[in-house]
Amino acid sequence: MERLIPITNSLQEILEILSLGASNEDIHSDRQVLTIDLPQIAVVGAQSVGKSSLLEFIIGRRFLPRGRGIVTRRPLILQLQQIKDNQDDYAEFGHKKGKIFTDFDLVRQEIENETIRLIGNKKSVSATPILLRIFSKRVINLTLVDLPGLTKVPVEGQPIDIDIQIRKIVMPYIRRSTCIILAVTAANTDIANSDSLNVAREVDPEGIRTIGVLTKIDIIDDYNNTMQVINNKSYPLRRGYVAVMCRDLKEELSNSYRSIDESIIEEKNYFESNPQFKDIAYRCGTTYLAKMLQSTLLEYIKDSLPQLNEQANKIIRDKEKELEKYGEINHMDILGNFEGGLNNKSAIILNCFSKFSRSFQDMIDGQASYHTGLIKLSGGARLNYIFHNWFGQTLFNFDPLSGLSDSEIRTAIKNSTGTKSSLFVPEGAFEVLARIQIAKLLQPSLTCVEQVYHELKKLVEQCKLPEMMHFYNLKRNITNVVNNLLDNSLRPTNEAIINLINMELAYINTNHPDFIGGAVALSNIFDKNMQNIKLSESNVLDHVITTTKNITNNLNCDLQHINTPTYKQDKNIENFFKSVSEPSNLNLNNVEIDSENGKSTFNSANPYSDNNSSTLFSTISKTLKNIANTTNLNTSNINNVIYNNTTIDHIDISSNTNKCISLKKSVFNQNNNEGKIALPIVPDIVATSEDPSEREKIEAEIIKFFIVSYFNVVRKNIADYVPKAIMYFMVNTIKDSIQRELVTQLYKEELFDTLLKEDEVIIEKRHNCHQYIRELRIFCIN
Repeated sequence: MERLIPITNSLQEILEILSLGASNEDIHSDRQVLTIDLPQIAVVGAQSVGKSSLLEFIIGRRFLPRGRGIVTRRPLILQLQQIKDNQDDYAEFGHKKGKIFTDFDLVRQEIENETIRLIGNKKSVSATPILLRIFSKRVINLTLVDLPGLTKVPVEGQPIDIDIQIRKIVMPYIRRSTCIILAVTAANTDIANSDSLNVAREVDPEGIRTIGVLTKIDIIDDYNNTMQVINNKSYPLRRGYVAVMCRDLKEELSNSYRSIDESIIEEKNYFESNPQFKDIAYRCGTTYLAKMLQSTLLEYIKDSLPQLNEQANKIIRDKEKELEKYGEINHMDILGNFEGGLNNKSAIILNCFSKFSRSFQDMIDGQASYHTGLIKLSGGARLNYIFHNWFGQTLFNFDPLSGLSDSEIRTAIKNSTGTKSSLFVPEGAFEVLARIQIAKLLQPSLTCVEQVYHELKKLVEQCKLPEMMHFYNLKRNITNVVNNLLDNSLRPTNEAIINLINMELAYINTNHPDFIGGAVALSNIFDKNMQNIKLSESNVLDHVITTTKNITNNLNCDLQHINTPTYKQDKNIENFFKSVSEPSNLNLNNVEIDSENGKSTFNSANPYSDNNSSTLFSTISKTLKNIANTTNLNTSNINNVIYNNTTIDHIDISSNTNKCISLKKSVFNQNNNEGKIALPIVPDIVATSEDPSEREKIEAEIIKFFIVSYFNVVRKNIADYVPKAIMYFMVNTIKDSIQRELVTQLYKEELFDTLLKEDEVIIEKRHNCHQYIRELRIFCIN
């Protein structure tokens, strides 16, 4: 039965190597490293309670670091294995496998060095354990875990939360149902205040797997309370308590230590000669405790065998799956499948080129989607998403007038006319502003190229072949060749995209069938503003009449009658707007307007005729001219209301005539300095008026309408041609040239040996998998 302990220790070592070596986790992370709940004995106790001395007495060697405060800062897994009497004692560390330590002072030094290496000289702690195997003729087969001492108050530079950190280390060990808790308590303290029993009670409230140990038994004052504890009456535990005396008071005070053998003899004599302990001396001392721990451990191993076998078999299955990735056959086995020395290597290399090229093409064409499952998009589906859901949607969400204010549009209109006053809507302003907005499509188009480029890079990394797992150099060189192809295709793709934008900027095609201009533009604008114009004119007339009445009243004039003028010309505007907005009279491409009678005639014409562009802007210009002429008539009539005496009857100026003349002079002589005219200095920056005229407002609205219409045309073109350019210059180029480029660059006889050299890391991982599987199977058989 005792042979189970060495086998369990071997399993413990394998699992420790697995958790430390095979994991990519940071070594500083506090984690539970055991994946199987192996039966263990965890030593728990407060700082300076005598845990280290107890372990040294059980092992028979002084090898543990000593000092004040916290000394054990990492869990120490001690695997004790008994050897023959003719062999010398020695130790071996898990992190220095193969190195034998026969000097146990060096063992102590290595424990301290390994602790400092991981967590430094500070008083912090770590959950990463140190594995130490001790081979001695004095020990019995046993596995112990020395845990950091419990504390409540941080001292000597310890972290403020040191108590929480230590509990996080201790609890995972003692919480497992297969762990035997060795709760160490100083005999000269009240058992109710024992830190070790308190934490043991949290995970083992019935005391089934807890063994109590009383240290410092030689310095107690009250034997009655101590005997109550030893006899399992104060706080009962199923396995009871064991009293030990690892070193006497003289050793404590003098800091000098006798040999372990002498101390064990002294301990035995103490219990046998002391009247209080003479009757129970047979179940006191470290020798009795060691035998009790061994029998308890064997009992737990026996009870845990079914569960251990199940967990070990699961690990075997996992390692066998991992082994499949590395391949069961080695380099020579692969070459042996082909006949002929050099021809074998060339056949393997060409086969890898063909498989890689086909795998890459399948991922783009959607033939390999079953490898990635149904959770996420992959391969060519991601490219499609970038083209339409990412790039295309971004373009169509962009506002064509974004970044253009009304003031900037009016400024562009003014600048495009130069020194002349505008009689027509300037076409140049529209082209300048349209080009500004079109140029904004360049950056998202280039970003789309970059995103597709990175997606293709990811696809190259995702092309995994079993052969490439064996030959690292072959995988690296294939990846480099394909990545170089991608890099070489990036520049011509970007140039094609830039040329697409430059083509749109080079020629503003207002003859495009999707471009909305002419009468439709005017109709949309005038329909929106018709009510506003009529309301504005009515408000102006009412305001003038009211103002005139106020002036005559203030001058004590007798206002008998006001002949409100009849604006026959107003009917011209109304009739014109009505004719423009009538759908039956509209033609998109050719418009003629008679400003004298207010009628509009729409004639059909070829939408691609040479005169279409000039007709578009002449139509708008004639319309604006009508508005200007009509507005001038209205203004003249309004002025007549104010200044023309023929339209105002029965005005009695009488004695207030002089007041009127004086008021008139004060108006016309305002800011006149001694009869001279002085011009103000022209400012450095001249901007358009913040209060535009009606003509300027309509011109700006027309230009904005044209910008939106033409930008929609260009946006549709770019959303269509950018994905096509990327597919032609980048994606399809890579697909069609991968295999040819691989053969050109790598199919060279002098490279065969280098390409087919198996990766040393793969060889080592394969060897480790075989070793772990073999050891685990031995455990399961036994």
